[in-house]
Amino acid sequence: MLTHPKEFDVVDLDPYGLPSVFLDSAVQSVVDGGILMCTATDLAVLCGGNGEVCYSKYGSYP
Repeated sequence: MLTHPKEFDVVDLDPYGLPSVFLDSAVQSVVDGGILMCTATDLAVLCGGNGEVCYSKYGSYP
């Protein structure tokens, strides 16, 4: 996204692993009023399997 600085109406962020490292670039690539869709594959962490791991990866608690 940084090498092609454009703004898009819709951005689908679907990485293998943590999406948090890509969020800043993705948010900057969406036009005002656009849609950012984000997929996270580590649901065990996000659903409360381990609150400390969730905090270390995402900066929040489940």
